[in-house]
Amino acid sequence: MINKKSLVTQCYDFILNEFISQRMKLGEKLNINTISKELNISQTPIREALNRLEKDGFVESFQNIGYYVKNFQKKDIEEIYYIRELIEFSSLRFSFEEGNKKYFKKLLISIEKMKNIELNQEIRRKFIQIDSSLHLAIVKSTENKRLFSIYKKIFNIFLIINQRAHYNDMYYGLIYDHCTRLINSIILDDHDNARKILQEHFRISKNYLYEEYTEHKNRVSILK
Repeated sequence: MINKKSLVTQCYDFILNEFISQRMKLGEKLNINTISKELNISQTPIREALNRLEKDGFVESFQNIGYYVKNFQKKDIEEIYYIRELIEFSSLRFSFEEGNKKYFKKLLISIEKMKNIELNQEIRRKFIQIDSSLHLAIVKSTENKRLFSIYKKIFNIFLIINQRAHYNDMYYGLIYDHCTRLINSIILDDHDNARKILQEHFRISKNYLYEEYTEHKNRVSILK
């Protein structure tokens, strides 16, 4: 399973994907022995990868106890959205360049195919994928590799936090509406409208996640 790429980097990517894909939940303890057996490698590169993941804000460790998927709090949501907004709004102007519009046009075709489609788990997942692709494309349009690398780490934390949410059908309708309107504004060079839609999208998305976080805390309190 592990190729010639740095063992530590391979372990890092593997574990991070386990978080993003929800195969490991927030607050769950990581079993280094299990990971070692699954990847068929020693525990040393796994520990190094976990130390990197901790440094990047995905993992937290406790002395004599072990490593855990970070159990993000409401303050983390606020900080992540603040950084995302700073980066995306400063990057948005690059999206209007003709060379970048080709990708946004393809993205628009993908999301328009999902209009009025019956929602199920797979379709909901595709909505989130398209929404993610749009946000990443805005930052990637800067062609600034360092900025994109920083943003992608922040966005991955958002995806992990987002696993706690159980959005209703109305939310997916809003994703469709915001994505189509934002992409059309980019294609039509409507800078002001694009900024307004992006601002609206951030506001509503953050509020939904806040509500889901509060409901989750309430459910946990009841179970206790």
